Amino acid sequence: MSKKIKHIIILILISSNLFSSSVVKSLFLPGWGEKNEFRVLSETYDSKDVSYINKRSNAILITEALIWLGLFLSSDFSGSYEDNYQNYGSRYAGVDWSGKSDLYAAHVGNYNSMAEYNQQMCELHLSFCNEYLYLDSNQNWDWGENKSLRLKYDDMRNKSEQLDKISVLMIGALVLNRIVSTFDVILIKRNHNRGFNFNSYNSSNEVGLKLNYKF
Repeated sequence: MSKKIKHIIILILISSNLFSSSVVKSLFLPGWGEKNEFRVLSETYDSKDVSYINKRSNAILITEALIWLGLFLSSDFSGSYEDNYQNYGSRYAGVDWSGKSDLYAAHVGNYNSMAEYNQQMCELHLSFCNEYLYLDSNQNWDWGENKSLRLKYDDMRNKSEQLDKISVLMIGALVLNRIVSTFDVILIKRNHNRGFNFNSYNSSNEVGLKLNYKF
């Protein structure tokens, strides 16, 4: 499990214990706030009249579970493909991966050797080519005459990169699901007069109106 996923889980668990309101519950576990509203409203209304809230809660919770599943799978498969292409590159092209960037990994997949890459950079950038060259011996790679090896490596690298992008999208979906659930809870509260509360007051010196909002 990647560190970013662990941090998200820990944050959700800690924060969920600190707060108890429906809105905050939905921020940390979409669908939980709706469950809380359904429980509270069932004490006042016939449960059949508010059953739609429970159904919406279930739908949002299922969506949350599917997003987490997508995040775990995409992160796991991305890591597996990364391990595979790095091992493959080390075995067939002599790549030393210590301290190497994703851009370097892409160059290994796009050029047959470090010498070929350096030559093309000098042809493209002329007198400025030194800024783009790999000059250290630990940056060397060479696929030899077998182009198919490089293409197989690049296919694995592309799959790893695509899956990593999907995991980022899954994190965005987690944020979006929380926004949807939070606004859903606010609408439920408003529709059942559990959100805004106006109280007027009158004293000898002033007359006023207080606005309260229950989270």
